[in-house]
Amino acid sequence: DGALAAVVKALLEWTKIAACAERPVGVAFWKFGDAAANWISRTILSPPTRLPAVRPLVLYDGVCLLCSTFVQFVLDNDEEEIIDFAPLQSEVGLKALKQAGLEADLSTMVLIDEAGAHVRSTAALRVLSRCGAPFSLLYALILLPRPLRDLGYSCVAAVRYRLFGKDDGGSCRRMTKAMRARFLDQR
Repeated sequence: DGALAAVVKALLEWTKIAACAERPVGVAFWKFGDAAANWISRTILSPPTRLPAVRPLVLYDGVCLLCSTFVQFVLDNDEEEIIDFAPLQSEVGLKALKQAGLEADLSTMVLIDEAGAHVRSTAALRVLSRCGAPFSLLYALILLPRPLRDLGYSCVAAVRYRLFGKDDGGSCRRMTKAMRARFLDQR
């Protein structure tokens, strides 16, 4: 398989160069390859299977006030109102973690969406990308190397209880039925 792939790649590279130079053999070979690829994709290959639409799910530390504040922020700024939520500690959260192949780790937020499961800074930035401008512009930080982003995330996560406290259940936001339905542990 590897040798065949190497030969095909070299042949494709040659046809690109030949076609760019407008050599008749290269152009003809390029057109033949393009037509063959189109025919194969229409007749031999089965159409791609579409995955069912998955509502993004944010799993968060249910006793962390910083995490709860972030969830409230997302509730207010998720323009399409498609993100669902569940505490990591809840039965729903633990089941979702298991299905995603992740272990329970209260030091990270988890986003499960159509692209898979994401943790730490990647999860936070992907959630912000769905929140509309100007917050969605922060997604540009994804260009930073993940270890660097996750280091910053981990530093904040390590001191979040000391800086922001824990939720003792004494204060909660009044939510509409539509908002409450987005919390999977309260269904």
